[in-house]
Amino acid sequence: PRSQYAGNAQYWLGEVKLAQGDLQGAGRAFAQVSQSYPQHQKVADSLYKLADVEQRLGNAAKAKGILQQVVAQYPGTSAAQLAQRDLARLP
Repeated sequence: PRSQYAGNAQYWLGEVKLAQGDLQGAGRAFAQVSQSYPQHQKVADSLYKLADVEQRLGNAAKAKGILQQVVAQYPGTSAAQLAQRDLARLP
């Protein structure tokens, strides 16, 4: 858990769970990145993916809040650009 690679490993665990169709597991893994490794470079991407999971689970309001967080806290990142695009598509 203290390895320099732990944040990446946690992020990719989320990607694997997502590919397997385990939305709950993917959501937990993506959320864990920002909780356990708040300074890691994958935090913005993890939050963006978490918003995608929440959207798929039918939690549109929660997804929107996470997307807004990505835009506000990580401006200039590719995740923020994708989040901005997704926010424009939401009602």
